[in-house]
Amino acid sequence: MVNGLMSQVRIQTKVLVLLAPFVISLCAVGLTGYYAASLLEGRMEISNHVLQSLNGFKHVSSSMTGFLMKPSQEARDTALADAREQLGNLKQTIESLRPTTDVGLLDRALDQSQIIPQKIEAIWQIETGQQKILSDVDAASAALLDLQGQVGKRSFMLMASAKKTENANKGGLNNSVSVSAAASVATKLRNDYTNAMTPADKVSLLAKYAPDLQKAKEQLSPAVATDKQAFAAQYAAAVDVIANASKVSPDTLDVPATDATVANLAVTGDSLKAVGDDLMRTSVVALAASDKDISQATNVGNELRAIVNSNNEIRVGFAELAGNPDDARVKKVQQSIYMYQTELGRLAGVVNDDPVFAEIPKKAQPVLDLLAANAAALSEGAARKLAEFDSAAAQIDNTWNLLAQFAETQRQNAGQDRQQANRISGGAIVFGILIAMTAGAALVVTLKGPITQITAAMRKIAEGRLDTAITGEARGDEIGEMARALSVFKQNALSNVDMEHRAEIARSDAESERARNELERRSAKVQVDAAIEALAEGLTRLSRGELNFSIDTPFAADLDRIRTDFNMSVAGLRETLCDIRETSSLISDNGRQMAEAVDDLASRTEKQAAALEETAAAVEEISSAVNTSSGRAAAALALVQRAKQGADASASVVQNAVSAMGRIEDASGKIVQIVSAIDSIAFQTNLLALNAGVEAARAGEAGKGFAVVAQEVRELAQRSARAAKEIGELINNSVREVASGSEFVGRTGDALMEISSEIVHIVGHIELIASSSRDQATTLHSINASVNDIDRMTQQNAAMVEETNAATRQLSSEALALTDMIARFRLEGHERAASRGYQTAAA
Repeated sequence: MVNGLMSQVRIQTKVLVLLAPFVISLCAVGLTGYYAASLLEGRMEISNHVLQSLNGFKHVSSSMTGFLMKPSQEARDTALADAREQLGNLKQTIESLRPTTDVGLLDRALDQSQIIPQKIEAIWQIETGQQKILSDVDAASAALLDLQGQVGKRSFMLMASAKKTENANKGGLNNSVSVSAAASVATKLRNDYTNAMTPADKVSLLAKYAPDLQKAKEQLSPAVATDKQAFAAQYAAAVDVIANASKVSPDTLDVPATDATVANLAVTGDSLKAVGDDLMRTSVVALAASDKDISQATNVGNELRAIVNSNNEIRVGFAELAGNPDDARVKKVQQSIYMYQTELGRLAGVVNDDPVFAEIPKKAQPVLDLLAANAAALSEGAARKLAEFDSAAAQIDNTWNLLAQFAETQRQNAGQDRQQANRISGGAIVFGILIAMTAGAALVVTLKGPITQITAAMRKIAEGRLDTAITGEARGDEIGEMARALSVFKQNALSNVDMEHRAEIARSDAESERARNELERRSAKVQVDAAIEALAEGLTRLSRGELNFSIDTPFAADLDRIRTDFNMSVAGLRETLCDIRETSSLISDNGRQMAEAVDDLASRTEKQAAALEETAAAVEEISSAVNTSSGRAAAALALVQRAKQGADASASVVQNAVSAMGRIEDASGKIVQIVSAIDSIAFQTNLLALNAGVEAARAGEAGKGFAVVAQEVRELAQRSARAAKEIGELINNSVREVASGSEFVGRTGDALMEISSEIVHIVGHIELIASSSRDQATTLHSINASVNDIDRMTQQNAAMVEETNAATRQLSSEALALTDMIARFRLEGHERAASRGYQTAAA
């Protein structure tokens, strides 16, 4: 019944009917998957919110860490904004999840996280206090610097005063030495002048002492006091008279006047000696009295440096404390403050009579106390700030843990939803497979039998059994259509059998027509063979070189054009070969003439090439000689330049030697002054020893020991005077020798400068010679290159002439060969040929 009912509908309908349950089961599986995906999407959205919250609180922690490391208004606002934004996001997440999810953990996290902005505000308040403390520290440091400036200013005033006093006392000593030296020179002149008997000896002695007297005169006026300038004026007037007398001739010397001037100079020298002794005693006493002030100024300078170092240590300590506050750095700062206070007390003790230094420790005490308190406050504020940060970080960690617990709960719920969705999907898949198997079996049962019957019928009809019966033509489905189509194929096969019978009759009629056509074909073949034989005979004669014939017997009407074209081709070829024979004769004659002309050209080219080669060799030798000359000129120029450099260096050395001798002369003059001072000191020591001996003699028995010591001191002073005198004479000799050497060295320098000037002229001439040689070498090189190019082109022309000669001879020989080849053809005596065979065939 089912099979009969199914046979009336189409296969497509059967498939749809049987597959509908399978499709329904697939839809159920899809709906189950959609339900599972919806559940998982919800869980993933919750997990995404939780993950965003975790990242947000991580960002809040990072912002707080940045705020703690580099506190500023901007960092504080950023941290507050991040914290409040994250709390708002968490609250929004809780409200969106509350209808479908247990959000108790998230509520706890939100409640605990409300304190984070308060912690940030507390950290900022502490940081503000820290900044105020640092401002107070800066103000206190500025106050200390102000006090330190006052101390430094006062200290510098004390040291400057002491230094001024010391310099003044030392200047008095130097002045006393200058005055004593002037007196000593006058005394020595008087002693030596007494021994001079003749005017010549006196003039010579005056000339000897004139430089020392002039130098003493120049140093005397600045050295004596205002009330003693009369002695300096008398001394200067006498020195001027002596200087003029030293320059006159012994014959014109006014001896009495000169004697009086020397005596007056000696008297003035004695007065100056007393002035110098008084000035020395006064300066020594004042210098001894100023030692206390100098020592005090030195101590003040040392204490000032210690105060500056302590202040620097305080500032460095506060800088380190601001960067990393701890108890060790606080103690270091307090220790530096204590050392600063101690140094201030020491400074006040060094200058106990100065009211400015006495007030400094009192003024600095409040500032130092404030700095010590601020150091402790900085450390305490840093500790409180770190504690607030740790508390906020701990709260963030608790919130992080609550969010992680909520995420873990959602993960577990998602796992349960996934297992339930898997069970539903598995049941739907099993149900769909069973429905598909049932539908497939029903479809096989419905279609297999009819299709098997139609297949068997098709096989029999293909074997030629056209009487086979076909079933299923009455079915209304596709199988019925196949049966009806097979019936049509059967009828067509029967029709083909009838048509083959009629075709056999038509084949017999066609065979008769073919025999008649064969007779006509054979007759045409005989005519074609005759024409081919005539053409073959003509081609054979062409192969033997015979061009004086033609085919005169006509072919069949449709073949005669071939004969005409053949005759025209032979006639054209005959005319062409005649023209080639004449042309080849002309080419042979012209080639022979060209060969003779090329031989003549080759001979002249060889001679020209030999001449150019000799010219190139000569130019090359000239160029080599000029290059050698240019190189030697350059070498000479280099030698002259080195000689000039050596002369310049020698001139510089000579100039330095002259300068060095000048400095030696100046140093010798200073040594003379020092020796004069030593002589004066020895003289004064001698006088003091003499006075001490006199006083010891007056003392009687009690002064004998002192008299002995005075005698030893006197002898020592005399030996010092003699040694100073000898040193002075040696130095004077050295000065004269140095002056002579300076003159010689100067002359040497002038000679070297002249040599250097002449060398400059020589260098100019040699440079011109070298430049001209280089220009000549360049010009000859260009000429040599041009000659080489001409030689190379001449050789190329010779080679081309040889090639042209060979080509011309080859052309002549080829023309002769072509003439010989054309002679093989028979071009005269026209004949008739190649017609007998065709005539026979036509007959």
